[in-house]
Amino acid sequence: MVSLLQFTFAVLIIAFHNQRIFPSDEWNFIQKNVISRLAVPFFIIASAFFVRWKTEQKKEFQQKYKKKYTKKYIKTYLIWSLIYLPYGWMFFSSLGFANALLPLGAIVALLYVGMCYHLWYLPAFLFGSFFINKFNKHVNLLMITLLAFSLFLVGSIETYQGYFANTWLTTSYESYARIFFTTRNGLFFTPVFVCLGYLLYDYRNHPFLIRHQARNISF
Repeated sequence: MVSLLQFTFAVLIIAFHNQRIFPSDEWNFIQKNVISRLAVPFFIIASAFFVRWKTEQKKEFQQKYKKKYTKKYIKTYLIWSLIYLPYGWMFFSSLGFANALLPLGAIVALLYVGMCYHLWYLPAFLFGSFFINKFNKHVNLLMITLLAFSLFLVGSIETYQGYFANTWLTTSYESYARIFFTTRNGLFFTPVFVCLGYLLYDYRNHPFLIRHQARNISF
C-alpha cells in the first residue's frame, strides 16, 4: 500500500508541475491545489515514520543507523544535484548575475533551494529532521509539533498571499522573500510533517489507530 501511494503521489507531483490537465477551473484547482499538494507531506511523513521505526527498534544501533541513513541521503541528493547542475547554471545565468557570482549561486542552491526547483525537498527534509531531533532531546514531541505547526502557518503565507493582499502579512513575506526566496524550506515547511511521522510511530498502538487500521487488504 505504501509503494502504491508513493507511485500515485509521484504521478501527482508530475501533474502538478505540468500545464493544466482539466479544462474546468474547478477541477484544475482541486487537482493542483488540493490533491497534488498532498504528495510532499505524504513523503515527509512516511520517511519520518520509517526513520523513527528503525532508530527506536534497536536503540544500540540508533546513531549508527542515523549516520548511515544521512550519508546515503546526502549522496543521493548530490548525485541529483550534479545531474541538474547545467539547468541550475542556465537558470542563474538568466537572472543576469555576474559570472563571478554563479559559483556562489550554486552553493546557495545546493544548501537551500535545490539545483532545480523540485529538489528543494531533499535539503529541507534533512534540515527539518535535524531541527526536530535536536529539539526533541529537550522538549516533548507534542510541544514541538505545536511549534512546528505555527511555523507552517507562517510559511503558508507564501502559497496564500493572494488572500492577504495589501496587508502587513504580505508586506512582511515580501521583505522575507527578497533575502530568503521561499518559505518552502526546512524551517517553515517540513518540521510539522516530520513531527507527524514521528507521532504516528509513537502512537501506532493507540486504540484509535488500531481500530481504523486496515489489517487485510486484498486486490
